[in-house]
Amino acid sequence: MFWILKAEAAAGDPGQELLSGSLGKLGPYILKAPGTYKVGRKDSDISINDRAVSRHHADIVVGPLGPLPDPAVSGTAVDRTKAMADWISIWRPSIKVKDVSKFGTLVCDRSGTKKQSETPDRSAELNEGDLVVFLHCKVHFRLECKPIIACVSSVVESERRRQLTHNLKSAGAGVVAQWSEFATHLVVDDGAHCNDEIVAAVSAGRHLVHSRWAEALALRQTVRDVLPPEEE
Repeated sequence: MFWILKAEAAAGDPGQELLSGSLGKLGPYILKAPGTYKVGRKDSDISINDRAVSRHHADIVVGPLGPLPDPAVSGTAVDRTKAMADWISIWRPSIKVKDVSKFGTLVCDRSGTKKQSETPDRSAELNEGDLVVFLHCKVHFRLECKPIIACVSSVVESERRRQLTHNLKSAGAGVVAQWSEFATHLVVDDGAHCNDEIVAAVSAGRHLVHSRWAEALALRQTVRDVLPPEEE
């Protein structure tokens, strides 16, 4: 599971010019759990070269992944879709922004309503779709989530499965031992033959990925490193 911050600017805002200029290199920033990410003008995980941003403006804190619930599910397709959404909401980590600047940090939800933090440490919980503005920066950031719950196919040799499972978990992905509709990715290796898992994954519209994808995911080192493509 990854939280992703994407830079954007309102139509007609000077931030549009910034996005096409030097600040156009902002993000996306891909945050894995758990971790604390520094936002600031210099020497930061998320660096914003704008004098309106403090040298150390804020911290974004991502909590640990929750437990993966029991994948057993029954009922209609609509029920399964809702169950999967509920399942991911339990599993995905919390995320909050803590302001440490003299300028301030503003958070708005999807409707544009401002979230006022009442905590002594000037922090605010974030949700998917929230807009984060580091005052008075003309570029702001939209929060998205990318759930990755992988299953390494049973046709992969056992030692190789253990290695790939370790790689996926260290990269911040969730891993289930057996295929279920709650998995978002099925990982296969060279020479994999079509079986019930592959048929089920394709039928459910899930990503069928090669083991090289899992290895590339584990090689990410910074928040600027992109996620590997899911189609080869």
